[in-house]
Amino acid sequence: MNTVFGSKFDIVSGYKVVATSRWRIERGEVQGRCGWSWSSIQEHASGWVDDKRLNLLLQFGFKRHPELPQVPLVLDIAKDEKTETVA
Repeated sequence: MNTVFGSKFDIVSGYKVVATSRWRIERGEVQGRCGWSWSSIQEHASGWVDDKRLNLLLQFGFKRHPELPQVPLVLDIAKDEKTETVA
């Protein structure tokens, strides 16, 4: 995201257990996560969705998930053909 779109996310890697990253988000140690499938969010963090504590920025794929029509695809924000190829 930083390289392709110029975002300024600080990347924190190394969480071996998925649940650990969710706990760290809940405690405010980290503020987000990338590459989390919608089905996994529904299974493990449905309360965040219900309470509107989750802000979905982008979808990675070729078409939008039917339950997330308001969340843009990464290709929707690609600036040019070169960016689309990388994304």
